[in-house]
Amino acid sequence: MSQRFEKLKTLLQELFQLDQPDLDFGFYRIMHAKSAEVTQFLENDLLPQVKSAFAQYQPADKAAIAKELAQAVEAAQSLGVDPEQSPKVKDLRTRLANEAVDLNALEAEVYDHIHKDLGGFLRREPFSYPKSIYAVIDATYVGGASLPTAILLDYFAGSGTTGHAVINLNREDGGRRKFILVEMGNYFDTVLLPRIKKVTFSPEWKDGKPKRLATAEEAERSPRIIKVVRLESYEDMLNNLETRRTREQQSLLDLPQAQGPDGLKEQYLLRYMLDVETHGNPSLLNMAALTNPTAYKLKVKRPGSDESREVSVDLLETFNWLIGLTVQRITAPRTFSAAFERDQEGRLRLKGRLKPISHSGVFSQGEREEKVWWFRTVAGAMPDGRKTLVIWRRRPGGETPEGIEQDNLVLDEWFTAQGYSSKDSGFALIYVNGDYNLENLKAPDDIWKVRLIEEDFHRLMFGMEGT
Repeated sequence: MSQRFEKLKTLLQELFQLDQPDLDFGFYRIMHAKSAEVTQFLENDLLPQVKSAFAQYQPADKAAIAKELAQAVEAAQSLGVDPEQSPKVKDLRTRLANEAVDLNALEAEVYDHIHKDLGGFLRREPFSYPKSIYAVIDATYVGGASLPTAILLDYFAGSGTTGHAVINLNREDGGRRKFILVEMGNYFDTVLLPRIKKVTFSPEWKDGKPKRLATAEEAERSPRIIKVVRLESYEDMLNNLETRRTREQQSLLDLPQAQGPDGLKEQYLLRYMLDVETHGNPSLLNMAALTNPTAYKLKVKRPGSDESREVSVDLLETFNWLIGLTVQRITAPRTFSAAFERDQEGRLRLKGRLKPISHSGVFSQGEREEKVWWFRTVAGAMPDGRKTLVIWRRRPGGETPEGIEQDNLVLDEWFTAQGYSSKDSGFALIYVNGDYNLENLKAPDDIWKVRLIEEDFHRLMFGMEGT
């Protein structure tokens, strides 16, 4: 009985959703409030009540009657009496044939029946209780999705039913609605994203396979691009913090004069350690790593585990969000090689022109020795309407004086070749990563036209209002 009882108990726990604290509404809110009482009942009170219910069948227990019959036969034989002539043996044989109940079989049958009956109320799917697609279509239509250009936002996307509903609505009437789904659960990668990809490919699925392909009209009205934006979590930020303390710093903190309340050690730990010892960490924006914007990486935890993996960070996209840029154009990456020489006065100049070369556009941190210059631009408008150009470049020269000189000479040549000028009115703001020597102008609002990406990046990520 123990194994089947445990199976039933597990099913009841699943039915009561005691392991789903995220379902904080209606019946589930009541169940969570009563979770201690429910757990007490399942763990301690249920089994005695089950045993009590089965106790009424105890006198007719087949195994007990069979044991008593064997004892009666043995007793008759020991007295030299034919067991088949013994009234007690006859009575027990009659009971065994007509009244006896196999309690083990009965318990197994009852448990299996209850488990099967209650199990029908559970959806054996990877996501608990997804919203009805038809209910969501009706709700979104009433809530404003009747407009063919509506944008629907679901902050608790769950299994992605809202996105599914928007795709279906567009297929029905040819609308251009868009959806924004926000989800932090582990099932984003296992349920939500695969669902949106599948319904984009085909309207009807069964057992993980498309029942039919989309018609030409349905395909035309289906999404072309689905953009996935992943935000760094608080846990990821902590995982990327690495403290670095020099021997000299430690020896200073170990001095007797540094100990005690309000001493140097205490003040350092409370006020300065985070700024000093985590300087240059990826989560806190490692400025030196911006010399190669395609190779910026963070350690990110895998959903549902403590294992971390290193992932690339899209700095271009992150900066666009930080400054509130409405992107109008992103150019394809361009890579160049260059040769240098110095004139008679010792000034650096290009030997010939920049030479376009083929390159994947993705550079590892170890590629610094290869003198390849990479450029990519983003053009758009700021929230106040100012036209803005963002120039991202790879600086293989690093931070050495000669390297900076070479990088800036290449930047000047490339900037001029693109037809850009910091003097014209084409752009109100120009951003560029790394020290530059582009000609700069100050606008009437006292803001320089050409600005360092690193300065605004850091200010917008970590600056406090009013500072």
